[in-house]
Amino acid sequence: MKKIVVIYDIIEDRIREEIVESLLSFSFIRIQNSVFMGRLKDKKVKEFKNELSKKINITEDKLFILNLCEKCYNKGVFINTKDLSELFKPYYVM
Repeated sequence: MKKIVVIYDIIEDRIREEIVESLLSFSFIRIQNSVFMGRLKDKKVKEFKNELSKKINITEDKLFILNLCEKCYNKGVFINTKDLSELFKPYYVM
């Protein structure tokens, strides 16, 4: 299982909404307006990246997909928010 952070800057509203819908369909959790976090099985990561990359305008939009290892994730500190590890329990794609 990979923990993944997605950060984006999408110019067009329609494309941004499609990206958000895709992220939610993969059970990602919105951390901020343009930041989502989620879990995927290794075999789903490539499909996930392909789906998102097909939706953006490559000359105007920015999309950053970051895979976090367990060690790196555990070094993170959440200030003024719930511990995301608790939120992840029901939110992952099989």
